[in-house]
Amino acid sequence: MNGVSVMKMIAEYLVHAVHFEQMAAETADEELRETLLAQARAYHKMAAERTKRLMSNYRQRSQNSK
Repeated sequence: MNGVSVMKMIAEYLVHAVHFEQMAAETADEELRETLLAQARAYHKMAAERTKRLMSNYRQRSQNSK
């Protein structure tokens, strides 16, 4: 997967996270709110992990090109 595709995936994860956070803010049901916020956290975590992997790959390529 190329860098642009990975960046797009990261952006999509963050959009999903925000969507779940918005739904959580709009519900009065505490149990549902916690479930939605857990889903948002999962998307944030996936975005962070993909970002970390992308940066690691970028650094490796940068080092190899020297």
